[in-house]
Amino acid sequence: MTVHDPDALDSLSLDPDRGEVILGIDIPGALRGSRQLADALVKKVNAYLAFLAGGELEKQHPQTAGLPKTIEISHRGKPDRSATTILAQVEAQLRSQNVGLRLRSVA
Repeated sequence: MTVHDPDALDSLSLDPDRGEVILGIDIPGALRGSRQLADALVKKVNAYLAFLAGGELEKQHPQTAGLPKTIEISHRGKPDRSATTILAQVEAQLRSQNVGLRLRSVA
């Protein structure tokens, strides 16, 4: 599952050290601000927000109720300037829904 499959949750984990739920999005490759990637990322984030707003996470995983939520985007390399702009917009949208955003660069 990747950012290009908006109907699937790429990964879900609990971070016991931070006491938060991590919803993962996997970007296979470099985080470049192409229109295709931007559209896929927005669709994926909106699907995650709908999943959270609809209470589906807590229904499927009751232990997550009341915990802060963070979307973690895994990618390779350093985001380019266009991707940074897109991520700033995504972060603002998530912040308005009380959801955090974290980037994780993987080898």
